[in-house]
Amino acid sequence: MLGGPPLTRIRAMSARVDGELVAIGGLAYLPDLTVVAFLEGHSAVKRWPITIHKAVRAGLADAKRRGVRRIVAIAADDVEAAPRWLERLGFRSDAAPGVYLWEQV
Repeated sequence: MLGGPPLTRIRAMSARVDGELVAIGGLAYLPDLTVVAFLEGHSAVKRWPITIHKAVRAGLADAKRRGVRRIVAIAADDVEAAPRWLERLGFRSDAAPGVYLWEQV
């Protein structure tokens, strides 16, 4: 028994190839009401970039439908294309280095 609500909730999708988990990504809802985007599976992004991009766009559209107004993402330091990809998804650079914001208008 947890004794209370979980400290962090997530809403995520996973990608499997031949039963093997190759990527997981989604949104984490933190106790301070910050919503953080995450994606683990850089090799899957490199191998299936269009499929992963479409899945992330679908997740952002779902978040928008559910009323999420602001999402924070941190670009991976070791992925050169991460900032460009986040910007293509509609995130904009924040004042802090490597931090990107997506805001529903």
